[in-house]
Amino acid sequence: GYTIVRSPLAGHISERYVDLGTLVGTGGKSLLATIVKSDTVLVDFSMTALDYLKTKERNVNLGQKDSTRSWQPNISITLADNTVYPFKGLVDFAEPQVDPRTGTFSVRAEMPNPKHVLLPGQFTKVKLLLDVRENATVVPRKSVIIEKGGAYVFVMRRDSTVERRFIELGPEFQNQVVVERGLVPGETIVVEGYHKLSPGVKVKVNNALLKKEEGEEVDERRREQGDKKPSV
Repeated sequence: GYTIVRSPLAGHISERYVDLGTLVGTGGKSLLATIVKSDTVLVDFSMTALDYLKTKERNVNLGQKDSTRSWQPNISITLADNTVYPFKGLVDFAEPQVDPRTGTFSVRAEMPNPKHVLLPGQFTKVKLLLDVRENATVVPRKSVIIEKGGAYVFVMRRDSTVERRFIELGPEFQNQVVVERGLVPGETIVVEGYHKLSPGVKVKVNNALLKKEEGEEVDERRREQGDKKPSV
């Protein structure tokens, strides 16, 4: 009975490192085989000290869950064929010190691997989600004018005249930019033709263009709904 060695975890086993009759344990070989837990994998990557400062600016503590947020830092990875792996990995550990030789610290994320697509030891590209702006005010990038005095947009008042409104810009995403300060949600801004404007000029909304954009948005929603498969 004492010759039976049971693995403390379930997974895939490597080729055995010892043959029958070999002395193992004290005075002999101790490694019998390697067990790989393959239904989940750990992804190890490094971040710089500058990355750490940026996470603190966003009030994100890597490796620690924050119950006050509706989201947690997670990673997505790219496979060898440049496709994006469909599952996300949750960051569960961050080294509390920087390696002085490299200027980086180690971060780890646990990722589900139900179909055993990922193999231990392989390399991948990691994209880390560090911030989610909820209820952010965004404007089209093309509506923002940037000059030496700062960035501004033309805002339409209730009397249909426009004013130049200086704004503080935040991060960009695709063709949108976050407005940190200077705009109130629901205000109407000028997107095109602003080079012809000056403060106090009267303008009117192009309803035809607005209806076209709304129609395109509805068509896009219909396409998205059409792509969804009914659940059983």
